[in-house]
Amino acid sequence: MTCKNCEPWFRRSPGSFVKVTAADWTCCAECGQYLIREKVDDSKWDTYFHSICVTVSTKSPCLSRKIGAVIVKDHSIVSTGYNGPPRGIPHCGQDRFLSDTTVSKQFDDILLLPNIRRRIDFECPRRVLGYESGTHMELCPAQHAEENAISNAARLGVSVLGSTLYMNSVIPCSKCFGTLINAGITEVVIEEVKAYDKHTQYLIDNSSIVIRSFENKTN
Repeated sequence: MTCKNCEPWFRRSPGSFVKVTAADWTCCAECGQYLIREKVDDSKWDTYFHSICVTVSTKSPCLSRKIGAVIVKDHSIVSTGYNGPPRGIPHCGQDRFLSDTTVSKQFDDILLLPNIRRRIDFECPRRVLGYESGTHMELCPAQHAEENAISNAARLGVSVLGSTLYMNSVIPCSKCFGTLINAGITEVVIEEVKAYDKHTQYLIDNSSIVIRSFENKTN
């Protein structure tokens, strides 16, 4: 990182240019008393990108939880994504219930029970059916936020190799974590270092992706 005093037109003395010591310092090796040695505060970037994750998540049509993912390289955003169905595919609710016979058949035995039809509009179908979170995923048409972020980048021809993924969630599921490995993501920053499913640990142990929690996040 180059501070304003390190630009080529700034000279300490005739014929002498100041030089940056390292990428994470905004000071120079030869500045002496002229510059303040100050390390970049990563927690400020965490706060910034966490707030963007939260904003992106508000676009999610998911009736269960809203997740936003932001892919960043050199502190610049290269892609975003939120959890939801593929482009043009109806999300959960009456529209999907009426068009997806695979799902509607699941409700044959309980459809006449009180409030079931109303709940279909406002709750995750798997929850209405009494299934535990993370189970019966075949009934969910949504792609996870991190998967959509990578797909969006690929759609526009943007490389995510060597990037950091920020997400207002826990450790990605094993399927998505495998996608992160193949895409070349090097770091994952999340709200809580907690596994979404137990199968992810094997991938974590055998990959070089760094996982950490936000140093400072928005509420």
